[in-house]
Amino acid sequence: MKQKILLVGFLFSLFMVCRANKQDEVTFFAHIIPEQNALFVGDSCLVNIVLYSSHPFSEVKSSPERLRVKNGNVRLLPHLKLRAQERVIVDNKIFYAMVWQRFVVSSDKKGEIRFASMKFIGEFMADEASTRLLEQFFGGLPHTPQKIRSNCKLPVFSLPVKPRPKRSTQQMMSASNRVA
Repeated sequence: MKQKILLVGFLFSLFMVCRANKQDEVTFFAHIIPEQNALFVGDSCLVNIVLYSSHPFSEVKSSPERLRVKNGNVRLLPHLKLRAQERVIVDNKIFYAMVWQRFVVSSDKKGEIRFASMKFIGEFMADEASTRLLEQFFGGLPHTPQKIRSNCKLPVFSLPVKPRPKRSTQQMMSASNRVA
């Protein structure tokens, strides 16, 4: 009798653990990552839009398709059709990361470059574990991939543009090639 109670308790705890491991929710977010924290007038810098997800990416669409910028010049860098995914650690959690788009931005006047918001619709692959207890316990059939959809929004971002600093006399002298 005691063995039956232990067996039922073991199977119940196994069932609860398997149910707790089911991951239906996808964590999906986007960041704009500039190469520099500030930009000087006339200079340019690289800006990446990086998408993060708790599940592998299957397909992603954006609205609008290109990043819109106010008070600056933008040039989209070419990228491969097949975007590479890698696993990274963000806030002590493991995420899949993918560079969505890369831009070179510049400005001819001081102030700030404002990047408009973008919306992303993502489709992700998740393994759906078998719901039958005996199949989970004895291995059973292989897991079937399930597609999960999720949305995220890239927040509005601004990059300050500062006036170019004046050069000192020493910098001007060292930059010239004249011999006195």
